[in-house]
Order: sequence, then structure tokens, then C-alpha cells
Amino acid sequence: MAGRLLVVEANEVPLRVIELAASQGRAPALAQLMASGSVVETVVDETLPREMYPSQTWASFGTGRPWSEHGIWWYHDPKPADMPFYWQTAAAEGRSVGLVNVLHSSPLDDRFEHGFDFVVPDCFATDSNTRPAALTEFQALNLRLTQQSSRKASLALGKSELKALGSLRHLGLRAETISQIGRLVMGVATGSIPAERLRSGQFLLMRDLFLRLVRTHDPDLGVFFTNHVAAMMHRYWFAAFPDDYTEAWYDDAWVDRYKNEIPMAVEMLDGLVEQLLKMSQKTGHHIAIVSSMGQQASGRETDGRTQDAVVANPEAFLRVLGIDDADIGNAMNPQISMTFTSAARAKDVVAMLEALDHDLEDLEVDRVDAVVTITYEFGPEPNGLTIGGLRHDLADIGVVVHDVDDHSSGRHSPNGILLSNAPGLRHLDGASISATDGAAHLLKTMDVRSRSTADVR
Repeated sequence: MAGRLLVVEANEVPLRVIELAASQGRAPALAQLMASGSVVETVVDETLPREMYPSQTWASFGTGRPWSEHGIWWYHDPKPADMPFYWQTAAAEGRSVGLVNVLHSSPLDDRFEHGFDFVVPDCFATDSNTRPAALTEFQALNLRLTQQSSRKASLALGKSELKALGSLRHLGLRAETISQIGRLVMGVATGSIPAERLRSGQFLLMRDLFLRLVRTHDPDLGVFFTNHVAAMMHRYWFAAFPDDYTEAWYDDAWVDRYKNEIPMAVEMLDGLVEQLLKMSQKTGHHIAIVSSMGQQASGRETDGRTQDAVVANPEAFLRVLGIDDADIGNAMNPQISMTFTSAARAKDVVAMLEALDHDLEDLEVDRVDAVVTITYEFGPEPNGLTIGGLRHDLADIGVVVHDVDDHSSGRHSPNGILLSNAPGLRHLDGASISATDGAAHLLKTMDVRSRSTADVR
């Protein structure tokens, strides 16, 4: 029988944080997976023009091609038709496939016409379209929650959100999960837990949905993406690994308050792995936990800023920049993604932005075909924005200011993971492989052959 696989794409998770959680007894399922299977380190060994981001490395991992070939820099950049992701390759080779929240799975277009049992696109999708259509209500909620939690985590459960949660019970959302989310919200409201832990609420919702869809459809390949561990590592690496730093960014009280945030995020991941291992005993799937890169201690010291300005209304912000004809897509803070009617128009916008007189601390502009993505940064004490000699109040241009009580103490690193109990990966145990070879190894365990697997041994 051809191999079957359930894959968890755990964004930016390195082996070190899994080992930390396992040493504390928080990750027994992951420990079991590693003990009985293979532990492989993936390495981003391609040359990038500046700091790596998951949008590039997941494209490289998924297509098996380096950035210099696939050209995908940000989340809405077009995906080359001749460089399919591994889940596209599996579907094209006649295997049934299901995806939940997988990066670069939006938009829901003709890439998904054949072979896909279910698709809930990633959280940067511009609409709530899903396959089957009965999942659109869930995706609409997922996208609303993502937009709420840009710089500051939030689960603002108003009447519409609570109603949506209740109505989604038929999709596999357990009463226990809804109760757990309620406790998260209450804990943050009372100050007993940090607000950033709210980010795990979306993971819990998507976890339940993925498990239900796999049980219902039994795909040959099921893929689930989560960012909840990465979010904690960016904010609390110092708390988990204070000895990585030459000087103290935070005092002992801060470390004591937040030292368990990363292990607790891994513990939640472990709960999913436990369920998948139990399921696999009945379905015959093998399990793989992968990341296209990792994190490590940041070498950049904090700049002492106590406030951070975030664009909450991109339409208003873009109008003051002179742009009113863009199709705006969801993007990771601090970014705005714009799609124009033509590459020529996008090129003109880039030229205009590069010549723009402004007092932003930074404004990076990237273009791929008709898609332009800007990355912005205000100064350390933002109180307005000057564009073309005119001063604007932040509130008038859709910008909100948050207090900063954490800094990015974890930064991107080239080293990711491939943990699996698939027999075909045993020969790699303890090895390091290029991140661009990771998906090809996964496909080979499923007996799926393609151009991307031809040179993988």
C-alpha cells in the first residue's frame, strides 16, 4: 500500500524548544515520535537578499526550489504554475489531499480543482472561500480573529463571534475547546495569564477542525499549519533561554512570569500530535512535524521604545500615500499587501513610493508582478506622520499606537526540523538536509514521484 501521511507544519520551530518542553514532561507525544522515528534538521542554505521570513522559506520548502527560482517573497505574491507545492504534486499524482491553514494555499483558485478533499486556506486569504463551502463560516471567523491580533493578541469575542463559535460545533469544535478559549479570555481579563497566550485560541479552533476533517475524509495527505509556537518564541525567547544573552534585557520577575510560555505552546502542539498518533493506528498514516526554518536568540538589543504604531485601517493609510486603486490583502504586521490591475501599474506605484518624501523610520517596497508589499516602521515615539510636507495625526490615517511590554527576543534562524515515524525517513535520522529537499523526502515516503523527488536518496 502506498504511504499515507499527516503533516504538521509548525512554523519556525527548532529542535531546541521541543527538547526543552520534553525535558519538562510537557511533550510526551513528540518525545515518543522522536524516539520511535527520525529526527532530522532542515537548513536554509540558499542565498537571500535580506533577513529570511517564513513566506520565503515555506515556499522553498513546499516547492523544493530556491527563492531565486520561485520568486515568492511575501504572502500574496503569485505562485509559479510550473513550481507546484508538494501537496499539489500529491494531488496531481492521484492522491487525496486536505489542507488547513497551510501557508500559500490562498487564494482558493484552479490549483485546487482536482484531488483536494478539503481546503481551508491560510489566514492571509482575501476571502473566506473554502472547500467544501460549508467551512466558509469557520474561515470567516478565523480571518476576523487574525485581523484582531496584529501587534497585540486579542480574542474579542463579541456577539457575532460567540454565535459563530456555537454554530461551528457541527464542524468538530468540542465544547471542551470552547470552554478552554473562554478560560483564556477570562484569564487575560483578570491578569492571571499574559495576553499573548490568546494567540493559541485560534490554534485550538483549527486543531479541532483539522482532526474532524481528517476523520471524515481520510485523505492520503493531510497538512496543518500553525504559528502559535513561533509567536511565543519571538516574544519570550529571553524568558526561556536567558543564558543566551550577554546582558539582561529583562529582570528576574519578568523571566519568572514568562518562562513557561514557549513550553506551554509546545505542550499544545503536543496535544495535537498525540491525537494524530492515536488516529494513525486506525488509518495507517505516518506522522511528520516539519518547519522550514527556526528561531534563536536575537542579537539585536532593544531600542528602548515603549510604543509601537500599527496600521489598523490600510485604506486610510494608503490614501495618504497616494494610493486608492489597490486590492488590499491581509498581511503580517507591519506590512500591507496590494494587488493592482497590472504589473505596469504596480511598477508605477513602486516608483512613486520610492520617491515619496516621508518621516517614517523605514519603508521597504517589494514587487512581484502586479503585487506590491510594503513594510513600514514608525519612529520610537510615534505622534504623527509627515508625507510630502503635510503633517497627519495618526488616528486620521488609520494608525493605532500600542504600548510595548515585550520585544523580539527570538529571531529567525536557518535551522528547522523534520520529525517523522515514516519508515522511509529512518536513514536520515540525525542528519541535516537542505530545507528545499524536505518536501521531496515527504513525497517519497508516500511513493509519489515527481521532478522534485528525482534526486532525493
